[in-house]
Amino acid sequence: MVDASLIPIFETIDNENLNSPFAVAAYYDVNIKYAPFPKNVLGLSEPHSRTIFINEDSDQKYFVCGHEVIHTLLDEEVAPLLNTPYTFNSHIEHRADIGSFYMLLKMGQSEMAYEDGGTITIPNFLRHFNINSKYYYELESFFKNYVK
Repeated sequence: MVDASLIPIFETIDNENLNSPFAVAAYYDVNIKYAPFPKNVLGLSEPHSRTIFINEDSDQKYFVCGHEVIHTLLDEEVAPLLNTPYTFNSHIEHRADIGSFYMLLKMGQSEMAYEDGGTITIPNFLRHFNINSKYYYELESFFKNYVK
């Protein structure tokens, strides 16, 4: 089941044909900055200033951007995205992950159409966007609801 607060964002993504997390950020006037964070900090959102920061050395920029955009749009507190071997089962982290997956799915449907026979699978989705495999089961649940 999708968090109800994501539905208007998903509808806007679909209706405005926003094809990447960066396009979603631009649509909602979210500023994007790159920062020299420590390796374990992938990104950070500051909702009050409508700014997200992405680790300039991250190889997961699309996922991080989408994740932090959701925090900026829906949350009030500063929220860092940490690169740890663990996933956090908090509601807001899960919601930010799902929002980012949705943005990446929209982006991947066109980009990945010619890869792996045109079928988007969890392994090729993770590989295409350099997403850590710790998100496999969360992504599997997402795919059951959104990938036909």
